[in-house]
Formats: sequence, structure tokens, C-alpha cells
Amino acid sequence: MQKKKNKIYALKVRNLKETVDAKGVKRNKLQNRIIGIKYLKESSDAKTMFHFVQEKLLNLNPIESNMVEYVNDHAPNLSCPHNGLGALLKDKF
Repeated sequence: MQKKKNKIYALKVRNLKETVDAKGVKRNKLQNRIIGIKYLKESSDAKTMFHFVQEKLLNLNPIESNMVEYVNDHAPNLSCPHNGLGALLKDKF
């Protein structure tokens, strides 16, 4: 009997954070952060992933208004131009 594999989905964002150094000079620092991890019991289709992205990211007003780009690993459920996650995000904006 073959053991069922768990599907894990991680949501990583890159953002600029403004910092001030010891001399009072403002600088921007690029941050990488994982803001959510989800074990997918259901399918890992684009709609399931879109709901996770919406729950963890898009409902935050500053994020939604400042989103610049979406990057993925080119899996079909993420990059399909008609019904992939990228297409769903494009429709939202």
C-alpha cells in the first residue's frame, strides 16, 4: 500500500522595508518573508491556492494597493494563462 503524500503550499513575499541607520540616513532593505504555510487536504488547483493567497495576503490593504509582481515556479496550476493562479490574480487587479 502506497502512503499518500501531503501537499504543502508556502506563500513567500519580498518587500522593501525602510530603515534608518545610526547617522539618520533612510535606507531601503529588501526582505524575504514566508507569510503562510498550508497543508492542502483538498486539491492544489489554482482556485484553492487563490483562496489561500486572498486569506493571507490580499485582504491586507497596504499589500493589495502595493503589489507589483507575481512570480511562480511555472507549475501549470500557477502559470496557466487562462485559469492559473497568475490569471486569477490578474483578474482581481
